Amino acid sequence: MAHSVNPNYSAKYESEHKPQMNKGTVIKINANVRYATNSPGIVLLQELAKRAKKSSGDVRSNGQGVPLQMFVVRNDMPCGSTIGPMLSANTGVRTLDLGNAQLSMHSIRETGGAYDVEYSINLFESFFEHYGELESKIFVD
Repeated sequence: MAHSVNPNYSAKYESEHKPQMNKGTVIKINANVRYATNSPGIVLLQELAKRAKKSSGDVRSNGQGVPLQMFVVRNDMPCGSTIGPMLSANTGVRTLDLGNAQLSMHSIRETGGAYDVEYSINLFESFFEHYGELESKIFVD
């Protein structure tokens, strides 16, 4: 999951990276490696999103794929972490930190976007369908 921009604290977010509910899966990035996402992984996910089938509630005009959002933590703000960096370091497996945007994370009233569920399902279906082909084309030196 990813924190959706809270309208009461929107100044706490990087100006061009304010995740919103129902706008697609969020790729989480942090310069201090609090998340495991890296550039080759982002390229892979962007291509998988382009190849994903369109969601039933999607009104975007391009007719294919699912939307993605980028979340970059402001460099003057602290943030939590995930198990992604540890998994990546200990297993050597390509790892990305991503999730759907939600408000009130960890509270009893977490709120998420209904369309984001289908976006994520279609993205993961695309992953299982196309990963074998795409992974071999992305080289990390």
